[in-house]
Amino acid sequence: MFIALALAVGLSPIQFKGGSPTDLISAIANATKTNAMIVYSKHYHLKPMTIDVQKTSDAYSEISEKTPFGFIGGGKYLLHDKVYPEEWFLRLTNAYVPSPRATATGLDKMDKDGLITWNSQKHGAIKVGDLTKVKWKHPLTIFWLFRPMALAAVVTNEPEKKFLNHLAEVLGGDFIDDGESYSIQPDWTPVYSRVDRTATAMIARDTKIPKRWTLNRELWLGIYHDIGENYVSEFLQSPNDQKTLMVGAGSPFASTVYDFLVQVKQISGNRYSVLNRYNPKYPVKVLISQDGTIQVQVPVYMPRSRSIQYRPI
Repeated sequence: MFIALALAVGLSPIQFKGGSPTDLISAIANATKTNAMIVYSKHYHLKPMTIDVQKTSDAYSEISEKTPFGFIGGGKYLLHDKVYPEEWFLRLTNAYVPSPRATATGLDKMDKDGLITWNSQKHGAIKVGDLTKVKWKHPLTIFWLFRPMALAAVVTNEPEKKFLNHLAEVLGGDFIDDGESYSIQPDWTPVYSRVDRTATAMIARDTKIPKRWTLNRELWLGIYHDIGENYVSEFLQSPNDQKTLMVGAGSPFASTVYDFLVQVKQISGNRYSVLNRYNPKYPVKVLISQDGTIQVQVPVYMPRSRSIQYRPI
């Protein structure tokens, strides 16, 4: 079981020598004699550290302070790096950090009679999407956002549904068993916050870029905040699915988009002819995709055709 509170008395602190997430989770599992797992979205080389595992609360605090990882909690050693693969949002930065290489061997023997035994120190980290190849009791599907992430785990005789439930938790999802198939789908509360954290970090990293590029990326993030947790499922329904927003005065995106127009005109001066012909009586059109692509089109009056047409800025 994923029980982090060791009943044995006198557990020695872990003297972690540094290394990969696989090295860290293996050190935790070996020291506590419990099952443990970690998912991560990029390559990490962790520094040496001492971890007190007498109490899970102390271990949580020390690992959270010394590494990028957080915990699901509940007395379990289920770790995650609080973000998602940057490749899904690559237009938000000039140089995204690729997801980690994970080429585990032995996946065909991972599930034996409904029990999971796995040691990533021996077999390697697993690309989460590759778990659909394992011969579970039912076929497994995994939400697109989670698939490029890497999983490192040390588990012994863990029932497969419990293992998949814990995996879903660390990914920010829910495990669903409908009797004919398994699936790991998003829990939109943690997904919303982790995407926010991912995008914010990517945008902040590029400091030496034209102001206009920064404004576009900040507009994407502002609209994401306006979408909010309750509607993020529509925005992230499928990868690279472009949405069209018609933004008028009563739109929840109005303040964000109108502020963007003001800032674009400020940095462009009177040279920006499209904005000079912008007719605010009509809504602004915003084309936005999950990968960070965004285009704003404003309504302009065309004297020759005597019509309103949309022009990109």
